Amino acid sequence: MDFSKFDNEVYSRKDFEFLGSLGRNSVSRVEKVRYIKDTTEYALKIFERSNIDSLEKYEQLLTEKLMLEKCNHPGILKLIGSFTDTQYIYLILEYCAYGDFEKFLSRFSAFPFELVRFYSGELVSVLTYFSSLGIVHGNLKPRNILVSKSLHLKITDFRNTKINQQAKRKVSSLLSADYISPELLDEGEAGVPADLWALGCVIYQMLVGSPPFVSQTQYTTFDRIRTGNVDFPLSLPPFAVDLIQSLLLPDPQLRIGVADIEELTTHIFFQGLDINRIFTLQPPDYVYEMMTEQTIESKVIMREIVKKKCGWLYKKRMLEITEKPCITYYEPVKMELRGTIEISPQLKVEIKNKTDFVISIPKRPYFFRTVSGGCEAWVTAINDLVRRLYGS
Repeated sequence: MDFSKFDNEVYSRKDFEFLGSLGRNSVSRVEKVRYIKDTTEYALKIFERSNIDSLEKYEQLLTEKLMLEKCNHPGILKLIGSFTDTQYIYLILEYCAYGDFEKFLSRFSAFPFELVRFYSGELVSVLTYFSSLGIVHGNLKPRNILVSKSLHLKITDFRNTKINQQAKRKVSSLLSADYISPELLDEGEAGVPADLWALGCVIYQMLVGSPPFVSQTQYTTFDRIRTGNVDFPLSLPPFAVDLIQSLLLPDPQLRIGVADIEELTTHIFFQGLDINRIFTLQPPDYVYEMMTEQTIESKVIMREIVKKKCGWLYKKRMLEITEKPCITYYEPVKMELRGTIEISPQLKVEIKNKTDFVISIPKRPYFFRTVSGGCEAWVTAINDLVRRLYGS
């Protein structure tokens, strides 16, 4: 595996001031950084060389770099550069102040209709650009969409991308059950139809508050995807239902936009919206009201030094809940941000014993140990916050 493809003499790790964690997955982590020479803030995606231990992982990483270099569109995250050292590979990426779109959706639930039209138009603009280059993204979902400082959307994560539908593949471990198309479940081709299916799922989620095929288990989700049965609330406008149904057709070749992407841009759902200029337009006022509410600095509900389980060890952390609302934990001496726990209706918190409690979100638990034995106070505060946001 040739890591020299990521070398660059312009940048090195010492050129950046690390400002806190933005997230992590099984092969990489993302840090907010400041470029010391001009104080510009970036997102630095860091891959440990030892974790790139297969040709598949290497090709995914190289694909992501090459695609980001190839693409030039305001709705696609910009790659500033890359560099390496003896332990890591680094991608310097445009920083998006409001994080990923999944958090938007979980925080605000269903969006106002005009905002859904606008953000759907931005996604269609990017898919139209992909179509012009013969690109299939292959993993379109809210977590792979970021929200910029100007509150426009930017698509990211090109590890699963193909050009000119080069290959057929089995269901990738990168794909999310809620957005995968039926043909991929049956080992069909991951082409433009799969991206359009995912678009339909995201539009539905913006309008309704949850993906169209979400279920109790992955098996039942896949079963619902294969049957293609979608429940539409009576409150949805008929032309929104028509668009989503046209994107979620079980036969991939019949989906709107497959034969001609312009079919999508001219659908009545987008009437009066200039998709060609959409990234030069200001988002609807709704989103500014929503973000003003979200970003207000609010009072601290609880703050205390606790111990957080990190691997096999417990490390001291400053755990904090605010009315922002936000649950975060810091390194207690320098107060460096170590992580944020996503608040959603699925968040659960429970007492394990007199000193220990666990906060659970889908697919991840966070284990904490109190120094003073105040588990009940933490559990009560977190449950009260979730109830206030989402009801009982």
